[in-house]
Amino acid sequence: MNGVNVRQVTGIQAPSVINAVFNHRAFWNGRAQPEFNGVNPFGARDGSARVWYVGTNGPTQIDIRIMNASLASQAVGPALNPVEMSASGRTFPDLGHKLFALKPLGLQNVDPTDSVLGSIADPNKGLTTTYLSMVQQAFKPKWWNTTKAVRLSNGSYTMAEANMSLFWGLSIMLYEATLVSDDAPIDRYLDPAGATMPRPALTNTAALNQVVSRLAAEGITVTVDDILTGLALFEMPAGPPPSFPLTTVLSSGQLGPLQAINQGGTGLGCAGCHLGAEMTGASVRALTAGLEPGHLAFTNAGFDLRMEREFWKLNWTPPGAISPVPQGTDAITFDPSTYATSVIGMSGAPTQPPIPLPVRAYDAGWYNLGVRPTADNPGVDGTDPFGNSLSWTRLFQALPDPSYIKVPGATLGCVGMNLATQFPNELLNPAGLPLLSGSLRKTEQTDVAGSFKMPTLRNIELTGPYFHSGGKATLGQVIEFYDDGGDFNNPTKHPSIVPLMLTPSYARALVAFLLSLTDERVRTQQAPFDHPSLLVPNGDVTPGTDNVIPIAAVGRSGNPLEPLKRFLSTLDPFYPIP
Repeated sequence: MNGVNVRQVTGIQAPSVINAVFNHRAFWNGRAQPEFNGVNPFGARDGSARVWYVGTNGPTQIDIRIMNASLASQAVGPALNPVEMSASGRTFPDLGHKLFALKPLGLQNVDPTDSVLGSIADPNKGLTTTYLSMVQQAFKPKWWNTTKAVRLSNGSYTMAEANMSLFWGLSIMLYEATLVSDDAPIDRYLDPAGATMPRPALTNTAALNQVVSRLAAEGITVTVDDILTGLALFEMPAGPPPSFPLTTVLSSGQLGPLQAINQGGTGLGCAGCHLGAEMTGASVRALTAGLEPGHLAFTNAGFDLRMEREFWKLNWTPPGAISPVPQGTDAITFDPSTYATSVIGMSGAPTQPPIPLPVRAYDAGWYNLGVRPTADNPGVDGTDPFGNSLSWTRLFQALPDPSYIKVPGATLGCVGMNLATQFPNELLNPAGLPLLSGSLRKTEQTDVAGSFKMPTLRNIELTGPYFHSGGKATLGQVIEFYDDGGDFNNPTKHPSIVPLMLTPSYARALVAFLLSLTDERVRTQQAPFDHPSLLVPNGDVTPGTDNVIPIAAVGRSGNPLEPLKRFLSTLDPFYPIP
C-alpha cells in the first residue's frame, strides 16, 4: 500500500481448533478432505500427491491415504499460503530446509510446566532440541533415514525436508486432537444422565451456579432458570404450525425431553443442526455413523450420510410455521422417480394448479443461513484446484450415473402411522424409509450455493466474532440474526431459517445457555489448553515494521487471574437484547 509491503488478511473468520478433531472436513467450505494425502488439503482428489519413503534403492515415492484426518489436511493449507503464513512460491521442502536450521520456537518463551513441552523448555527461549530430532523420534526411519538426496524440480533436499508436509500435517493434527473440551457447566449438569435415552429428569442444578456466579462478578445477571429455558429452546423440536411465536417452554432438563414433549413443550430445534456432544452436524460421527433417530437404518441400507434430501419450503405462513406443507393441505402428490412433489389445498375443491413443494439435495452439515449474499462466497459450492466441486452432492452428480449413491431423505409427519418401524409417525416409501430417501438423480435440484460448515457451539462465548464472515460481535447479535430469519433472503437459504418471534426473555435464555458451554479449562488456559508465548502482529507505527502484542506463556495450571476474554470484551454478550 503506497509502496509499503504490509501484512495481508484473509476474508474469512478463523474458527477454533478446540474440538476441531471431530470435524469430518475442515475449513468453512470443506476443502480440507477427510483423508490426508501427506501433501496438501485435497486428499484423494489429488491423484498426483506423493510422499517419500526409504525403498531398496533409496528415496521412493508412494501415495498414501490416512482416513479421518481432516485436521492434517487442514494444517498443510495455511503453511504455504502467501496471505496467511508464507511467501509466494515456497514449497514444503523449502519450509523443511528453513525450519531444520532454526531453534524450535526460538522467539517464544515456554513455561517449564507446559503440559506438552515443559520437559524440553529452554530457560531462555525456545526448546532444547531440534525440529529434526523431534521428527526422528516421532516418525519411523523409513520416512527420513537415508543419506541420498531427493532431487526435485526446484533443487535437491534431504528426505526429511522432502517429507516436511507429512510431518507437519500429522504432528499438528495429533496435537490438536488433544484439545478436546468436554467439561463445561452444562456437561456437568447433564452428566448424571449418561447415555440413557430418552434422558431422564435432572433436578440437581448446582453445576450451573458456576455460570451464574462468574457472570455476576462481571455485573451480568443470569439465573439457572434462564440456562434451563435456553437448553429447552435449543434442544426441543419446533411445534406444529403455527410454530412461532413460542408460548410455553417447559424445562427439558428438569422434566426430561420426552416428558416435556408429552406435556406440550416445544422449542426452536437448534439441535437438529448442532448435533450431539460435538454440537455440529458436520462431525465425523454425524456423517459416518449418524446421530439422529433412524440413521442406523440408513447406514445398514448403504445410504451415504454425507448428503441429505429435504423439502425446501417450511415457511408457508411467515413468520412462524415450520412445516413441509401449508395448513389446510388435503392431498400430496409424489413421484418417487424424480422426487417431484406438490400439495393440493382443500376449500371445497382442490386448488388448481397444485402448489409445487420444492425438494432439494445438499451436503449434510453445510448450510446457507443468509449471513451474506450467496454471490459473496460460494462456500461448499466452490471448486478444488482440479475443477471439481467441493460439494459431495455436486461432485457425485457429475458422475456418468450417480444413481448407485443413495441419499437419506426427509419425510412428512403422520401421527399413528408406521409405529412399529424405526421411523414412527412418518410417511415411508416402498423401501420402508422416509419418503424422500433414494438414489441421487443426476439432474435433481440441489441447494449448496453459499453454504458453510455448521460450527460447534462449545466455548462459543470465546470465539467471536461470529459466522464465517465475522459479521456479528456478540451472542446477542447472533440470536437477533436467527430471530430475524437471517440477514439475506438467498435462494438457497435453508428453509428452517425463518423469523422466530422470540420474546426478549427467551432470547436472553438462549444466550445464557450458550454461555454455559464455556469450559473453564479453556477460559483459564489450563492443560491441555496451555501454550508457549505468542507474538501477535498488531499494525505498525514505523511503516513495514510490525507492532507486536505478546501473549505470555502459560503452564499446565493455566492463568486463572487473567482468563480469556470475549471478543471486544467491553461488550455485553447479551447486546442488543433488552
